[in-house]
Amino acid sequence: MKTFHVKILTLNETLLDSHVQRCRIRTEKGAIGLEAKHETFLATIKPNTNVEVTTENDQTKTFGVNAGMLRFEDNVCTIILD
Repeated sequence: MKTFHVKILTLNETLLDSHVQRCRIRTEKGAIGLEAKHETFLATIKPNTNVEVTTENDQTKTFGVNAGMLRFEDNVCTIILD
């Protein structure tokens, strides 16, 4: 399966900086699933939700989110968390 680069960042640290197969997240507009070569996308993350990524080795990692923003552009997903 094709992969894309995901960076999950807080003000103080980098939680994830890796290539993944997919990323699932709830935005203010609803749940989305991102895969490689997704169209350019910008969204506000729904408060008190989770970001779930599937790694290159088919492992699932989950990160809790209080609030944040998501940008997908040029096969890179950047998630900035509060």
